Amino acid sequence: MKNTTIKTLLLATALFTANASFAQQPAATPAAKPTNSISIVSKLDKPKTKFNEKDLGGYLLVYFKDQTHSAYFAVSKDGYTFTDVNGGQPLFIGSELAEQKGVRDPHITRGPDGAFYLAMTDLHISGKRAGFRDTEWERPQEKYGWGNNRALVLMKSYDLVHWTHSDFRTDKAFPELGDIDCSWAPETIYDPIKKKMMVYVTIR
Repeated sequence: MKNTTIKTLLLATALFTANASFAQQPAATPAAKPTNSISIVSKLDKPKTKFNEKDLGGYLLVYFKDQTHSAYFAVSKDGYTFTDVNGGQPLFIGSELAEQKGVRDPHITRGPDGAFYLAMTDLHISGKRAGFRDTEWERPQEKYGWGNNRALVLMKSYDLVHWTHSDFRTDKAFPELGDIDCSWAPETIYDPIKKKMMVYVTIR
């Protein structure tokens, strides 16, 4: 087993773009069927009105559930009590967005451009039982350990409805990292020196 190391990956906002435009379809599981899904687009139209933090009036929470391997939204006015969006149904269907057909560890932040940046781990921990693969994990656990996923789901939106989407393979983007075990729990920040959105991710 390799030693656990933390790598900082500097990803430009271009990584949050997609190659195709489509409307996200609900997962096959009835429990994961959204009543009002998001839309995946190839390009975002930047709002003409400049983002002003003084105009904000609430808090947004993004979270995931193991039952659906999808991500959800909840909103709050005080930051303590949250109400689910979309009737408690997922907005980001893991089977439609991820290489391994599941998402987890979602992190969302808002950049100085007013855009929302959403980053998630690409992993379905019950992929075999769900029928997405024939083995417990994508690769042998004895060599790569638990999960052994290598992709990140990166998304960007100005209005929380229309999103660009990229399923980003960390090992392919950074071959110098070698044959990594897995990458997970990405978080996005803004670097004022580089003037770019950056993604931090844990790599084993």
